[in-house]
Amino acid sequence: EPVASHGSFNVSIIEVKGTLLVKGHVVERDNNTYLQVDKASFKPQISNMKLSLSDEEDPFPELTTMVVSLANSYWRVVYGEAMPLIEDAMDRIMRIYAEDLTTDVPFYEIVSP
Repeated sequence: EPVASHGSFNVSIIEVKGTLLVKGHVVERDNNTYLQVDKASFKPQISNMKLSLSDEEDPFPELTTMVVSLANSYWRVVYGEAMPLIEDAMDRIMRIYAEDLTTDVPFYEIVSP
């Protein structure tokens, strides 16, 4: 049976940089051409990450401390394994923002010929 913990956790990410790749297609509406966003991929690059947990009722505090320490020591591996999940979630979030920006702005105002 898996060990379940309750409480709060925090992930601090330092120096986030990245590339946003927006893919879509143009649509005609009201005699104008607009960009319809299909995908908005954000590829983040970070310089450091730190995880912290607190659980007042943790039955195995030493184990939790060890796991957190291990995750913080090898955060690049943890981050790399989590990237597919992070990218999927970021796509959904970034697509909403990209759609908000492009819905009412004609395509020619976004991209110069």
